[in-house]
Amino acid sequence: MDSVLETSFYTMYKKYNKMLEKFYPARGSTGFTESNQVHIFVNSLTNTLSDDSIFEWLEFPWADKKQHIDAIVYSPKYKAIFYIEAKRFTLKSKIYSIAEDIQRIVDPELSKNRNFIKEHNINDVEKEYIVILSDVWLETKWKKSIPQWWLNDDENSFKNFLKQDYDIDWIEAKQYCKELTSIENYCLLMSCKKI
Repeated sequence: MDSVLETSFYTMYKKYNKMLEKFYPARGSTGFTESNQVHIFVNSLTNTLSDDSIFEWLEFPWADKKQHIDAIVYSPKYKAIFYIEAKRFTLKSKIYSIAEDIQRIVDPELSKNRNFIKEHNINDVEKEYIVILSDVWLETKWKKSIPQWWLNDDENSFKNFLKQDYDIDWIEAKQYCKELTSIENYCLLMSCKKI
């Protein structure tokens, strides 16, 4: 599934580039809402999986009914479910929001072992993945440092931050970052891991 997720990310990247060459749905670097990134990625993932029985849902209710997952994609063909969360790096606090989203999914107590999905007739899941999407306008020193922080495996990395501050093992996660060519100083990020 790693190659499926990688292909989906690059398909999303290509779609952004193509679209933004001709259409700019924002003012300056006010950005694009995360729901657009989720929507474009979900479309890329479902096309890549090529499963006629696949379904996806945005704003999927979580077990406690007070929270939601930005999107889920379930593929009966692959017996796989993808939990997708997105956060835009506009403020440093978004780093903690991403970690809390991951924690909510992986922590057995918080996720209630994700068994609640059976309530939705999803009973044959053999593989589960978390997909974290983000974007950043590379306009300040802090924001310009995010791609390297995202991709590295050292003590000053996203993976290490998750381990030290949240006790989340993210070492085996795949990290992707791609700066767009159609507009300046904007990049897309993805991190994904089988759980």
